Amino acid sequence: STAPMMASTTEVGQAVHNVVWHCLSQANPVKGSGIWTGSLDTAIFYGLNQRNKKFTICNLTQVIGGGGARNSMDGWPVAHAKAANTNLPNIEIHEAYWPVIYKFRRIVPEKDVAGSGAGTFHGGLGMELEVGPYDGPLKLQNRGNHVYHPTAGVFGGFGGHPGGMEIRDAKTGETKKKLRPKGLDYLLEPEKDSLFMRTPGGGGYGEPFKRDPGNLEEDILEEFVSSETVEKIYGVQR
Repeated sequence: STAPMMASTTEVGQAVHNVVWHCLSQANPVKGSGIWTGSLDTAIFYGLNQRNKKFTICNLTQVIGGGGARNSMDGWPVAHAKAANTNLPNIEIHEAYWPVIYKFRRIVPEKDVAGSGAGTFHGGLGMELEVGPYDGPLKLQNRGNHVYHPTAGVFGGFGGHPGGMEIRDAKTGETKKKLRPKGLDYLLEPEKDSLFMRTPGGGGYGEPFKRDPGNLEEDILEEFVSSETVEKIYGVQR
């Protein structure tokens, strides 16, 4: 099968890149950065499309997590990492072409992953979404990364938040089953099941207490950092 081969080669390549980049970043602080998400984060629904009665494959997202911070710049939130052939269409496009329906797709709220990528320059937050089958059952294949070992920061910067996936009750939002980083053939029923997916965040650069207070005020307004994190981790009383 080409899918396992593609996943195995991409996973190894991204993992090796991250290790080497982390080492080089410490040797060359000017050009280095906290670790980007890297690797594959994707959810693939497949099954019968009730609209046209044809088999369909819905590839929802790829390689979209937080970017690592550099010595003069914050990491990008919800960034593409080391991949030129990926995209992230509007959810309306997904819903128009595929038999799925979204509850939300958004940047991960920092209050839910307090301290993620904190630093003099902070790592970018990942993305989270909840989506399920619209009018007929679909099976799910998932691939995630940095679920157990989050991305690393450098020079005192915090690591990014981990990724993860779970099947939820579509009505209550309660967790039904936490998914392994790699899995397939989970059956989801419309109005009963939904997939919650969170991609990892990027690593921070430099010690948090050195961050410009003016940047922290902007972070709060943009909701990239919560007031609680500013006080507890950045050491700034408001």
